[in-house]
Amino acid sequence: MRKKILLRILILTLFMIIIYAIPKNISKAYEFESDLKGSTGWSTINMSIRTNANEYSKVLAALPQGKSFLILSEQGNYWKIQYSGKQGYVNHNYCMINLPDVMPSIVYNITNESASIYKSSGIDLPNVTGKQLYKAGKVMNNKIGKEEYPCPVLYSTAKKIANAQKLALSDGYCLKIYDAYRPHEVSKNIYNSLLTLYNSNSTVRNNINYSTGASGRKYQWGTTWFLAGGVSSHNTGAAIDVTLCDNITKKECIMPTAMHELSTKAIKYYSPNVWKYASNYSKEMNESAKKLDSYMTKSGMTTLASEWWHFQEQAGYTRIKNKTNGKGCTFFVTDIVSESQNSKDTVLDVNNDGIVNIKDASEILSAYAKSCAYGIKANSKYDVNGDGIVNSNDASYVLSYYSMNAAFSQK
Repeated sequence: MRKKILLRILILTLFMIIIYAIPKNISKAYEFESDLKGSTGWSTINMSIRTNANEYSKVLAALPQGKSFLILSEQGNYWKIQYSGKQGYVNHNYCMINLPDVMPSIVYNITNESASIYKSSGIDLPNVTGKQLYKAGKVMNNKIGKEEYPCPVLYSTAKKIANAQKLALSDGYCLKIYDAYRPHEVSKNIYNSLLTLYNSNSTVRNNINYSTGASGRKYQWGTTWFLAGGVSSHNTGAAIDVTLCDNITKKECIMPTAMHELSTKAIKYYSPNVWKYASNYSKEMNESAKKLDSYMTKSGMTTLASEWWHFQEQAGYTRIKNKTNGKGCTFFVTDIVSESQNSKDTVLDVNNDGIVNIKDASEILSAYAKSCAYGIKANSKYDVNGDGIVNSNDASYVLSYYSMNAAFSQK
């Protein structure tokens, strides 16, 4: 009798601890629409796969820059991954994730993976416009069950993009991404092509060099405002080129210019030297562009004065640029290894009542409490987060998933 009373107290205590922690944990758990498990990741640097989620544990294998791997779970700053027949841990601060795996509601149109749309003053860039610059378009993505463009971004950047998408959805809009990570070699080729056009065409040159403010005053810019001559934030996985579309029809909103128009027609601020405030918007910025800017900057992304479509996570850019000795990443994405998670609801529905909710978390806590009280091993079906043990983290995982679905069902 005494053991039963203690057991009930333990279950209630654990449940209250988790419920109390939800406001803190939910923001992390439902940053994304889909679970991390089964997503594709890529390393931005040469890394070590370790036996445990810390830098001091034994090295299992090497993970070269740019190699794709399967994400299994998350523990602190580490992902548990599967790569080349081995399972171990890598620091996700230096990894990219395939954004469609966790944010399938975003529209993806990565034109550089099929036919580039770069122009300047409406004029094609030689050997760039209309060319496939990397990766042959859409590939089958087993996690989301359809063909989709690969879209690698830093994990930290992905979280901010997810928040921006939630803001857009709440207003009836949707993000549409045209570019994310691209190899440094590709950025260099595009820049050299723009430079060639700039040197040979006076209209292009004038529209890259100068903008005219609302007062009629001229302001000076230059080629590097429209494409990085050195390492671009795109080369680190910390940037996206993005627009807005209607969430129902998917029709793109009217913006100041076409995507990837490399000239002062696309500027966000009237001058490259003003503070990045809404009050300093250029006369070219329309309401749709201002909405996009608001969603992205409110989510922690940094804006760019010269392009209404470009946003980057500054901390991520700096982190990867420093780790690559200022060179950025050079790998080309050749494949994704994303896996179907169609059975996820079944796995989390531990009480088999057809839905995932608080009752499932309560059953997990009960099993965990019994294992603690009686020294018995809990059934492995309660290890829903896949970390090899059954404890309160599994119940928290269920509650976070339940809260995530509840939040996104409102969009």
